[in-house]
Amino acid sequence: MYFKKQKKANAILDSIMILIMLFAMGVCLVYIYSALNPVYEDLYISFNETGNNWSRDFIQEQDENYPIFWDAAIVFIFLGMWLTGLIAGYLLDTYPIFFLIVIIIIVPILFVGITLSNVYDDLMLEDDIIEYKSQFPMSYWIITHFLSIAIIVILSISGVIYAKNKLT
Repeated sequence: MYFKKQKKANAILDSIMILIMLFAMGVCLVYIYSALNPVYEDLYISFNETGNNWSRDFIQEQDENYPIFWDAAIVFIFLGMWLTGLIAGYLLDTYPIFFLIVIIIIVPILFVGITLSNVYDDLMLEDDIIEYKSQFPMSYWIITHFLSIAIIVILSISGVIYAKNKLT
């Protein structure tokens, strides 16, 4: 099982889990926003008709801030995972010969990244969702560019792992 206690890390499953988590968060946030937006609009109209200005302003603020906050949260989580990978790579004690194994490991990670990127792009082109995807521009860009981002992340972490022998 993946969640059993292991003495060694499993780079393939960890990397794939990160990609799947970012993908799931991106999809869920857009679908949740597409469900909440009509509710916010109905509440805004209702509060405007009854003269409840505080509630109307609060609902409008929530409707405006939801995509901004969660879009930035996905970027923050991604950058945090990348930084954690860089730090863990620096602290990892490996030999340069294992770089060949890393090259082999990259293939399934890139395959999963390409697949998730294409699925996300197809989901965001549905008629009900297409108007809401523009509210999440940073996360849309990150998820639809998983291939190039994965290559950059993998090369940077691999560079840190194998360059530290030269630095110390």
